[in-house]
Amino acid sequence: MAEAFLDSVHYLVCIASYLGQYLACNKAFTEALGWKEAELRDLGFVDLAPPEEREEVLKMGAAILREGGTVRRSYARPMRHKDGSYRLVQWTVWADPDSRLVYGIGRVQGTEQGD
Repeated sequence: MAEAFLDSVHYLVCIASYLGQYLACNKAFTEALGWKEAELRDLGFVDLAPPEEREEVLKMGAAILREGGTVRRSYARPMRHKDGSYRLVQWTVWADPDSRLVYGIGRVQGTEQGD
């Protein structure tokens, strides 16, 4: 039932582990970025960032984990589409220290072309 609801939402929704691995992504997420959910499970959130931004993404991820469930963080980040281009996604994320999961909801802002 929850999966059907998430797949009906037009926003990108994902759940990741504290290690940054995608555990679940809704249909809007997979359609916007061109990856199948099974492929995303083999990738971490850093793998979808542009190479020049990966260190910053790691720092931001560490800050979100330190803050735990007390703070929701909003930011815009380019994310790599399966075709190699980038989509600018506005994210709101928060971490749950009890379950050690990170929840995110986002929407595509525009398109940036990859190299």
